Amino acid sequence: KVLIVPCTGHFSEQEQLARENVAYHSFYMLALALSIIFTVDTLFFRTPASAMVRNNVLRAIDTIVKQFSDFLSEGESALQNREESSKSVLMHLGTATNLVAEAEQEPRWHRAPFNVTLVRLLIEKVTELNAHVQVLQSGFEGTCEDLFALVFEKQSFKQV
Repeated sequence: KVLIVPCTGHFSEQEQLARENVAYHSFYMLALALSIIFTVDTLFFRTPASAMVRNNVLRAIDTIVKQFSDFLSEGESALQNREESSKSVLMHLGTATNLVAEAEQEPRWHRAPFNVTLVRLLIEKVTELNAHVQVLQSGFEGTCEDLFALVFEKQSFKQV
């Protein structure tokens, strides 16, 4: 019962009005800040950082898969875009890495928490995959067409 009793008796009326004025001003500033954030996000169609991380990682994976499938189907002629493809993958993964910290701090009221460890491991594995694909492709680059033709004509390769 002691906690429910208002403690206005300890403050003068002027002090009480000053406290209410400060509380009202704090609430007003919070509402103003939230409306500014909402307006800026709405005007610029801002995508959440977690979605940008996901999109950048998926773009990197798509680029690796496209480059590797082109290499398997076209052979050495697909190696011309190898460096550009690798730069694109590393750019997307770098952007995703930079956005992970921001994504972790996003408010996620109705969604599961952003799993930073999982995303960082995924980025690390995609970086390794890109390196492996680049090493494999560089092994065939500059060699005679006979090496690729030899591998390409194998029965096990056709099953891939």
